[in-house]
Amino acid sequence: MIVAGAPRASAGTEEFELVAVLEGKKLTLYLDRFATNEPVADAQIEVDSSALKAVATQIAPGVYSLPGEVFAKPGKYPLAISVQAGDSSDLLTVTLDLPQPVAGAAPVNSWSNWAVGGAAGALLLVGAGFVALRRRKQNRRN
Repeated sequence: MIVAGAPRASAGTEEFELVAVLEGKKLTLYLDRFATNEPVADAQIEVDSSALKAVATQIAPGVYSLPGEVFAKPGKYPLAISVQAGDSSDLLTVTLDLPQPVAGAAPVNSWSNWAVGGAAGALLLVGAGFVALRRRKQNRRN
């Protein structure tokens, strides 16, 4: 499952299609056959850049992972990705672009937003309950 909004890069050749996604502190690679979109299992993948040189570990068929701590700072990270799968091999190049964080931007669905909304809703319900009780008592007097 690819995380929406996570920094990503993609590349394709006649043989393979690859998507690299930075998910927290790990770089996840999704590798498929270009012609059939079939996940490529048991491939040997090496990633090389100025910031990283590592071999990816398969975590599911067509899904590979490697440490991504080196991508902590915003910037452009060119990656050379070597793929060996059976008799097929290829070299893919991508650039992982990590933008600067937007100053003052809060997450859309942060817990603090939900807490404020929930507290306001609870106060509204309590207030409506008091109004209903007061009207009920006034109606009994009349």
